[in-house]
Amino acid sequence: MIDDDSSLASSEADERLQLMLLCCHPAIGPDAQVALTLRLVGGLTTAEIAAASLVPEATLAQRIVRAKQKIKMANIPMSMPESINSRLGALCSVLYLIFNEGYLSSSESRAAVRVDLAEEAIRLTRVTRHLVAAAAESDAAVPDPLMAQDGNAEVEGLLALQLFQWARLGTRLDGRGDLVLLEDQDRTKWDRHAIAEANNLLRTAMQRFQPGPYQLQAVIAGHHANARTAADTDWPTIAGLYGQLVAVSPSPITELNRAVAVAMADGPVVGLAMVDAISGLDDYHLLHATRGELLFRAGDATAAFAAFDEARRHARHPAERRHLERRRAAVSRL
Repeated sequence: MIDDDSSLASSEADERLQLMLLCCHPAIGPDAQVALTLRLVGGLTTAEIAAASLVPEATLAQRIVRAKQKIKMANIPMSMPESINSRLGALCSVLYLIFNEGYLSSSESRAAVRVDLAEEAIRLTRVTRHLVAAAAESDAAVPDPLMAQDGNAEVEGLLALQLFQWARLGTRLDGRGDLVLLEDQDRTKWDRHAIAEANNLLRTAMQRFQPGPYQLQAVIAGHHANARTAADTDWPTIAGLYGQLVAVSPSPITELNRAVAVAMADGPVVGLAMVDAISGLDDYHLLHATRGELLFRAGDATAAFAAFDEARRHARHPAERRHLERRRAAVSRL
């Protein structure tokens, strides 16, 4: 684990972050900013970025091409901004997606968990936090609400979220490289140092009274990370937090996560109704996998088998397909 260190701001990671900021020029659309940065600087393939963005690979490739053409034809100056604030949103999106690709790879040819990517995302988020604090200090004469109190709450929220997830990275796979679900992970092996740091970061972020989606996600992750056993998980509170997240940053994925939390709090039938109301995720394997789990818990083994089969058809990574095959086999024996 890379410890927090102010010297990071002058390290090799700082140079890479500057390249990311160059790609996050506001003249380029937000989706294209993220795609271009992930491709040119983040080291992700077009297929990996498309999977993370839930868009066809051809669509994602067109975004990158159009972004490059716009930079060239419009003669957009690829220079560092006077303030990183105008590019902070896109940069955080990139760092979030790089970490997620490390947390669970979408590439069929790579390991399910890519520690190098997750670690690099944390390193770069730390550097971003230092840069934001330095910018706030230098601009103290002209207060900026987003830079208040020598920091940015959403950057701190993002770093806390990454650290909460990092803490259990080592327990996500078993010795054969197969996925281990959250409820089955050995919590005694979770990184308590990372959890403690994330708790402190999140506390600092929330004291700034500048709420945002990364902080909300970090609060949710914190509930999981601080629960000593699976039975200790406060699912009603988590379901409520996902409701807030849907309100401030709506997406089908967030709606799916909310449905899972509601199912854990109020029962599978209630959660299943919410899952079936979600649109836009027909090709997303986790939607079908979630339906399979909820149908199984509701006692409909036949429908659960079909849902797991559909999930397996859409899953990209071999580890996920193996997991879905095991779930399908389990319900077929009932």
